[in-house]
Amino acid sequence: MKSIDFFLEMDPPTATYQEKNMNWKTKSMYQNDRSADAKAKLRAYLVKHIPDQPLNGPLRMTVTWGFLAKGKHRFNTWCMNKPDLDNAQKALQDAMTELGFWKDDAHITDLHTSKIWAWHPGIFISVEELPEAIEDSYE
Repeated sequence: MKSIDFFLEMDPPTATYQEKNMNWKTKSMYQNDRSADAKAKLRAYLVKHIPDQPLNGPLRMTVTWGFLAKGKHRFNTWCMNKPDLDNAQKALQDAMTELGFWKDDAHITDLHTSKIWAWHPGIFISVEELPEAIEDSYE
């Protein structure tokens, strides 16, 4: 079974794919510039970590979002500021799917995510293929 682990040394984007604007004239929603820039930034940092072959089968993904600890925020404490963790995670998974890390992010069956204040901002990502049977993965 394959796995990948890497660290994106970057200021994680605070805009997410969920941020959209409404064109009231056409009554349609569109992605705003901040969220489009955030997704492009994620893709730019992810591109050098694309595996030779897409990961396959059920996947376990562990992600730690590290935001720069400054001001009142202490190193290695939980980050309760925006962006919402689920929205940030969705943008990351969508970018990884588009880049071919796996066929579909529906294959992520075991997901662990956290946000912390860190000395070195960035995103730690670990993805591993799991055996088909659940009991085999917890022995």
